[in-house]
Amino acid sequence: MCCRDEPGDHGLGRSRGGLSTKIHAAVDGRGRPLVILLTPGQAGDAPMMLPLLAGIRVPRSCGRPRTRPDKVLADKAYSCRAIRAHLRKRGITSVIPEPEDQKAHRKRRGSTGGRPVTYDKTAYRGRNVVERAFNGFKHWRGLATRYDKHAIVYRGGLVLAAAPHLGSRLVRHDLAHHPAMALPLRLRSDERIARVAAAASLCAGVLKVLGLSVDSLYQTRRLGNSATTPSAP
Repeated sequence: MCCRDEPGDHGLGRSRGGLSTKIHAAVDGRGRPLVILLTPGQAGDAPMMLPLLAGIRVPRSCGRPRTRPDKVLADKAYSCRAIRAHLRKRGITSVIPEPEDQKAHRKRRGSTGGRPVTYDKTAYRGRNVVERAFNGFKHWRGLATRYDKHAIVYRGGLVLAAAPHLGSRLVRHDLAHHPAMALPLRLRSDERIARVAAAASLCAGVLKVLGLSVDSLYQTRRLGNSATTPSAP
């Protein structure tokens, strides 16, 4: 789903456990989320591989953003010929193991079954970073259990939770291209100020996606404080 388009089903689907939403994410080698997409809970994982790859935009110091990773690490759920052919066409190394049923089917076909799937087992050990990224999302109660009706609001919470994990390189790039920010990034003394300003700009963008503003949140906080503060005798 697009970050600004609300799906008709609100990203909710009925699976074995009831109504649920599935989060699809692509992270880099350090576990920093690059793309976050939502589907109903009964949707499969493999069909979302290509949309995740299409949404990767890693800023550079100059020129166009990087859209092609060196390797793609995924579990056996993403093992299919269409995904491997797409990665091979784009020159991306596939580090995806083959499940046992596909191995048996290939052997039954004999010489027409194709070559055995090979992958770098040492590189595959780094796939745990995406599991740890999802573990970080689950620390937020509103993300581990969905309470939002609209999918764009729920995805906005995911983006907000992922914001602290973004590297300084991405933050500096967003800050340098922000029209309201013109801080000198060449000096180390201004680096902390630049990061704080970039974080504030990023949070303001998330609030804009959610249809909120900083003033509305401040007023809500004031109302909440006034309602919970006991009156003086």
